[in-house]
Amino acid sequence: MQTIVRDKQVPVQNAGRLKPSAICREVEKALGFKFTASSDHAKAWRHFKVRPAAGDGNPTRTKAQYCVWDEPHGDYVYTDAWVKLLIKELSDEKTFKKVIGHAPVSTNGT
Repeated sequence: MQTIVRDKQVPVQNAGRLKPSAICREVEKALGFKFTASSDHAKAWRHFKVRPAAGDGNPTRTKAQYCVWDEPHGDYVYTDAWVKLLIKELSDEKTFKKVIGHAPVSTNGT
């Protein structure tokens, strides 16, 4: 007896989108600087105006190439383009300090 297995394609919402913690891991790895989800990432999205502040009456007002509102979960998800922008912009120590509010701190303790 032969069994035939057919893959069923089902739609996946937000495939390839990232949560802040995943973004921070990627940015830290690329830059070698500490980059936290709770503070640094929030400062970055505010600086680059990629999404509205919490409590905004229209959470869908985002820069969609970087960030989209996930209505069922009530939060935002971010794109690879956002990660690339952060890495590009924050690799310059002056820009890092301007955006984040402090000098970068190495992830290796030096």
